[in-house]
Amino acid sequence: MAWVSPKLDWNTNPINPTEVDLNRIEGNIDFLKTDIETKKGAIVTALDSVGIPVVITDTHAEIATAIT
Repeated sequence: MAWVSPKLDWNTNPINPTEVDLNRIEGNIDFLKTDIETKKGAIVTALDSVGIPVVITDTHAEIATAIT
């Protein structure tokens, strides 16, 4: 799924969100979650390549602790 530009005029055009708005919001959340996990995987791979033992199931805090 691709990022869809959000509605930014809620204050100047105050209408109740429609099904299209909610689907866009949910789609963008899903896109961001996937993007974060993809980038986290790249970080894990890079750290493993320099001998810092982390796994994809580690939290971001655990990965940061492993680095320091």
